[in-house]
Amino acid sequence: MRGKRPVLALLGVSVAVCQLVVAVLIAGGKCGEDCKVVLGQPIRPGVQWWQDENAWQWGGQMWLAAANLAVVIAAAGFYLRGREREWRITTAAAAVLFALWAAAVQPVTL
Repeated sequence: MRGKRPVLALLGVSVAVCQLVVAVLIAGGKCGEDCKVVLGQPIRPGVQWWQDENAWQWGGQMWLAAANLAVVIAAAGFYLRGREREWRITTAAAAVLFALWAAAVQPVTL
């Protein structure tokens, strides 16, 4: 298993980098002219965040992905050093961050 450690660590970091790239693409693809609430207008009831160009979630989902990348890099470091307890904790934190990000962007990607 020792020889597979660098490959598995690199795989985990690569997945987190891909997640961040997707988050940047989503943040860059705001609704624009298709928005029900464009920049500078107040939020109206019944409008979902992905229909509002002012919504904090456009940047927030990107910060969740960036935080996940940082945690995955830390988890990979712990994994490569054989520090199992820290690796398990950071991996669990990364899974939670990924789940939060996926729940946040799910309506946008439908």
